[in-house]
Amino acid sequence: MNVLYLRHGQTDGNLQNLCVGQMDMPLNAKGLVQAEQAAQSSRLAEIRSIVASPLIRARQTAEAVSVATGLTVAFHGGLKEVCMGSWEGLPEDDPGMYARWIAGETPEGAESWIGFSARVRHAFEEIIQKQHAPLIVAHCAVLWAIRDGLGLPVDSELGNGEYMTLDIPADYL
Repeated sequence: MNVLYLRHGQTDGNLQNLCVGQMDMPLNAKGLVQAEQAAQSSRLAEIRSIVASPLIRARQTAEAVSVATGLTVAFHGGLKEVCMGSWEGLPEDDPGMYARWIAGETPEGAESWIGFSARVRHAFEEIIQKQHAPLIVAHCAVLWAIRDGLGLPVDSELGNGEYMTLDIPADYL
């Protein structure tokens, strides 16, 4: 089974290289263009459902795909980006900040990597059990948690408005 994953379009927080977390930022002008371009991708030919994070940046991206495909978007709270607590809104000028978080350093008021990845994995498993050929529209750290659950490296970078195909092993569930 394959799952198509789409990272939301660009926000001003992404442009400014901020730790956005669950700050509910809309797409900026470039992000709206990225969402429209993603909605025109030939990769969408095989999807049969769309499931997205309810945060506005993922919602706007998913809605562009919905208009292009005629598929309804289902929103799943388990796909929300990680809450980074006191790190939200800070510049991502420390290249090791996310590695430290994954290793167990949890900022004040933030979700731990273990708690976050458990939330995302539960949502992902629920989606692939209930949805046929889904497109998941969400965030960077959500992709890391899914990849970790699949036994893949978490350091995968996916640009705003870009797709990735996730190969799900037959014995995954």
